[in-house]
Amino acid sequence: MSRLGQLFSRFVRHPAFPKPEVWRSVFTSPMVEHGRGGGRLLRTLSSVVVKNQPDRIAEAWVLPPLEKETVFLTVDGPERLMYNCLLSLFCINAITSQRTDQDYLFHPTQQKYCDELTTNLSASAFFFANHEIAGRLADAITFARQSAAARKAAAWSAEDRASLDKALSVVQEALDDPDWNNVVFRQAVQIQVDGLESELVSEFGGLAREATTDRRADLIPVGGLVTLRGTVHQLRRDTAEGSPTWEDDEDLQEELITWQQQMRREDWKPPLMAPRRKGEVERLKAIDPDSAFRRIRLGTTSSAKLNWVVDEVSRHKNDKFIIFSSVLTDLAFATLSEAFDVLNIQHVVYAGSGHTRTNASGIRDRGQLISFFDHSPAAVCQCILVDAKLGGRGVGLTSANRVIFLEPIWQPDLLVQAEKRAHRLGQTRAVVQKTLCVRDSWEDEVRKQRAEMTRSEVEGRKAPQRDERLGAVLRAARWLEPPEERGKGRGKWRMFEIELQGAGAGRRPSASAAGGSPHRGRGPVQGPSGQAERPARHDLPARPAPPARSALKRSLDGTAVAGAPALPTPVASPPAVAFALAPATGQVGFGANLAMAGVAFEKP
Repeated sequence: MSRLGQLFSRFVRHPAFPKPEVWRSVFTSPMVEHGRGGGRLLRTLSSVVVKNQPDRIAEAWVLPPLEKETVFLTVDGPERLMYNCLLSLFCINAITSQRTDQDYLFHPTQQKYCDELTTNLSASAFFFANHEIAGRLADAITFARQSAAARKAAAWSAEDRASLDKALSVVQEALDDPDWNNVVFRQAVQIQVDGLESELVSEFGGLAREATTDRRADLIPVGGLVTLRGTVHQLRRDTAEGSPTWEDDEDLQEELITWQQQMRREDWKPPLMAPRRKGEVERLKAIDPDSAFRRIRLGTTSSAKLNWVVDEVSRHKNDKFIIFSSVLTDLAFATLSEAFDVLNIQHVVYAGSGHTRTNASGIRDRGQLISFFDHSPAAVCQCILVDAKLGGRGVGLTSANRVIFLEPIWQPDLLVQAEKRAHRLGQTRAVVQKTLCVRDSWEDEVRKQRAEMTRSEVEGRKAPQRDERLGAVLRAARWLEPPEERGKGRGKWRMFEIELQGAGAGRRPSASAAGGSPHRGRGPVQGPSGQAERPARHDLPARPAPPARSALKRSLDGTAVAGAPALPTPVASPPAVAFALAPATGQVGFGANLAMAGVAFEKP
């Protein structure tokens, strides 16, 4: 009733209800407190609301065409391993419980846990990581082996035993893979990095290529990459003690490592920056044009869907996008928003309370966010990330002519309402709608089954796992196999630009009289031989390194399972592109987890 009053007073601007308080006194209070006023409300609505049938509207207004397409993707590396692990949990549970009793995930008493695991499986087609997942998988292996050795297991079929062996080998493959362990340990999408010193890769949360034998690039989470760039920016600024005095790449690398290690001290306080007058442009120490920090290149990320979305948005810079998701939207949008921040793609997020944000205007009110996006050109705000469960009704986004669904939507009403956000009255351009789907995955099966069912049949099953055929798909565990042709993707290599924020004319570094360059007591100093020596850093706390091999490794046959696939061979570098920074976002929990992610690659 209160929303209806707001509609009459502020949107319809009915003269009888200039303020919501009038509506409340005339309708809301009498109906809620005394149950009277229904007839009066009906007469008021009938005098104002004119309902037209859809065919009449279609005759009066012809909408531009709507082009729909399903984009099929293949996944590999940590992403494929994570998906297969979560799918294996369904298989292991079905076999060890023999599909009966309360231990069975599809038993009515286990509905909550079945839904949680299904949600995580769906999210893994875009990105999923959790600090508990490695331990849970190791526990699943132990429990499965104990169950297989029990007396009751003698009645298991040969098919069940073969499926269990396959499920355990799939889980073990992930636990033995260094790249998968690094994703889980950092809880972040990883980016291929080339040209960054291995010591810096490790210091900023990455995994150097030397850790495996079949990868041609280092991996680093976008959070570490953003921290690296932010620290470089700090080390180029004037402090109250004077100007930065590092001389070359070796000095700067030492400064970066020391700064990071000091930041981990509880009693550490950052140095005071030099004061500036109002309106004065900050001057940063210049980085030499031939510096190795200017030759750092970024490749694709460990998320196939993330790579595709960023590439699609970059291809159509003059078009505006609505990006929908309905699965762990906090995690998905934190990941995607970080990627957009890195590429300086302006966007707003229309999601649950506490997670609505924008990097373009500082607006948090949902109504103002919609208005800001709809009335801004693509250069100011190109994308809006919308939770399909929140942005289905009453939201007009006709300034966008491209729509992306990060996954197939099961509920028909939710899908139709989401489609109508852009393809509605007021739209003047053709609308292109694309739905991302990992081929031969769980979401592909959901898409196929949804197409074969009527609207009433779908509405009778609130979740796809409630459908008998789709439930059987989960129990049967159709694992994703490695792609036949690896290294083929839309993303290629592009330069990572260090010098971007507040860079004025800059200053050339000047050599000190003694030949050294002490900078806040951390730079190189002259040794007895006259050569620059590095200050000892043994008293500083070291960053915990991710395990090269899982500490929870339990080999099935005494041998290690092969690691991740090879990544594409770097190609010629394109012109440098400037990137933007943003703070990491995300949340913690088994259903929605801390996620920092980013992507940068050249358009093919």
